[in-house]
Amino acid sequence: MLLDDPMFQVGFVPLLVAFGLAAFIRIIGGPERGPRLMGVAAFIGFLLAYALFEGVPPFPPPASKQKLFYLVVLAGAAGFALDLTGRSASLQRSMRMIFPGLALLWLAWRQLAAGVALAELATLAALWGGGALALWRLERAETEGGGLSAALMLIVAALGLAGIAAMGSSLSLALLAVALAAAAGGVALWGYGVWLVKATRGPFGATTQFGGGSALLGLAYILVLFTPQASRVALLLLLLVFFADMAASRLRSGNTLRSRALGPILFAALAAVPALAALGLATLISGP
Repeated sequence: MLLDDPMFQVGFVPLLVAFGLAAFIRIIGGPERGPRLMGVAAFIGFLLAYALFEGVPPFPPPASKQKLFYLVVLAGAAGFALDLTGRSASLQRSMRMIFPGLALLWLAWRQLAAGVALAELATLAALWGGGALALWRLERAETEGGGLSAALMLIVAALGLAGIAAMGSSLSLALLAVALAAAAGGVALWGYGVWLVKATRGPFGATTQFGGGSALLGLAYILVLFTPQASRVALLLLLLVFFADMAASRLRSGNTLRSRALGPILFAALAAVPALAALGLATLISGP
């Protein structure tokens, strides 16, 4: 049965659901709220793919991968509240700093309770800092380049993470990362279409930033904490994806239809450079 195919569950389902739901939200939300709330579609698309692929986990969840589901629910709901009520810059800054730490604390709770060495504490601190940095760069990309740029960075980073997870012998985490990329891609297709037709850079949305961002961070945290085969250096290199907007700002593009069509493609190509480098490094480290 097609619905039982893992690639269909994590690829086509989140992509199609996010694309269709984004259109529905855009219509009922109107010209002001609609674009801002479209990130809900990516959030729901990922959760649906997770439920099809892994099943809805029990609560409280006993395993780290099961905790990921509720982590995304919590983060996405918080982001949706910010999008619905209007964003507070100070509150959003606080969430970018606090949430990665809380997510890491929950995922690594058993290890922390058992006692950790100084090297392990340093790893946890680095994960916290990397997570906060990624969320900050997503917000900056939206502010300076529009929601489509931020969405493309999330998609490329998720695909890079999928490759690193697959090389680290964690196929299930790799497929969940593909689901995240597909769900974000469904919404990004709408952003690309609006950019082509109206030359308008729609918002990324706090729902996508925290819902999608927390899914990416959660997957990366689980890889580092529980999958020793996964390359930590490659994951560190993957962080450079979130600086693609700084490189893209040096490229000049006009406002013709052709330049608007090629602009996001060139941006994605720039973001893919560190992702491909991270995959190459992971390949070298994993060996033949």
